[in-house]
Amino acid sequence: MRVAFISLIPAPWGGSEELWYRAARELRGRGAAVAVGVRPWPAPVRQVEQLRKLGCEVHWHPPAGIAERVLRRAGARPDRRLRWLLRFRPDLVVHSVCWPSANWNVDLFCRRHGLPYARLVQLAAETWWPGPDDLDPLTESYAGAVACYFVSEANRRLLERQLGMALPNARVVSNPYTVRREVSLPWPDESPGLRLACVGRLDPPSKGQDLVLEVLARPHWRDRPVSLDLFGAGPGEPALRRLAALLGLTEPRVRFRGFSQDIEGVWADHHALVLASRMEGSPLVAIEAMLCGRVPVLTAVGGNSELVTDGATGFLAEAPTARHVADVLDRAWARRGEWRAIGAAAAGAVRRLHPADPAAVFADRIAELSGGAAVPRTAPIMGPPT
Repeated sequence: MRVAFISLIPAPWGGSEELWYRAARELRGRGAAVAVGVRPWPAPVRQVEQLRKLGCEVHWHPPAGIAERVLRRAGARPDRRLRWLLRFRPDLVVHSVCWPSANWNVDLFCRRHGLPYARLVQLAAETWWPGPDDLDPLTESYAGAVACYFVSEANRRLLERQLGMALPNARVVSNPYTVRREVSLPWPDESPGLRLACVGRLDPPSKGQDLVLEVLARPHWRDRPVSLDLFGAGPGEPALRRLAALLGLTEPRVRFRGFSQDIEGVWADHHALVLASRMEGSPLVAIEAMLCGRVPVLTAVGGNSELVTDGATGFLAEAPTARHVADVLDRAWARRGEWRAIGAAAAGAVRRLHPADPAAVFADRIAELSGGAAVPRTAPIMGPPT
């Protein structure tokens, strides 16, 4: 079995990369030949280097220049940076994208050269619609795939509406998580006050941290014994720091804690996740918070409504606006005496919803599409999948 993975996100790494990366590790451990195509970055990416050590081929795919993009759109020539696929000749190309319109030229190359491909979509958003130059190439990309994978049913339905086409080849898969499956953390001490955590990339257009800050600056919230820690890094950090200062949300009321790899450590000291996303696929941070028995307070976008039953396993804001986020936080506050029980219910629910090893399940599906049986792992995996 020969499988190629391609991911060309505009960042060295992100949560959207974990599923294809771990599936590549899994398939390599089963004895498959694996090749990956990724963007080059000034510093080595740890996960890509791990794949190389496991014997995977690594191919660099630098961004296209303006002239090349124009020629590519005109269909004048195939993308030369993808010619390694012709040498590797995979049974299946798995094309992972963090945005539904990204890099349809990869799929075009595969169709031109008779290479079966699957498209893995990590995010869809109400604010995006295909432009006139992209609509036909995108419909051909999705129609020509042997399978289209989404991380939430809501994302699948939304993209069908945006493209104006049914996707009978669509399937929903689960993203992997970084906490232990059976993690059990003591409930944090509430005597100093309730501690909220906002975990994720500091990027207000997608994650909506500004909405949370706006609500916590309201007079009745200033009088409540509540603090907020923001974990993560991203391009919105300078603006969010300025906004917090403008609103008078200073330490220890609001703290910027930076990126943390110790997610269990985060939830050992916090009671609830607050994530006011404006767009989502299926957020790993919500799955991890629920596994740790913490209360998710989310906006009803993307797959969040598939994760959380409002009022039973967490709380959902109807829309990503300050008014709706204020309403959901007030509802959660009114039931703060039940948070420990709601967190326990969330932990049970998420274990029923998500498989123990999502990457292994995805690897099974890839193997079936590639014409190989879903064989068990035959070679050891090198090190933890981090």
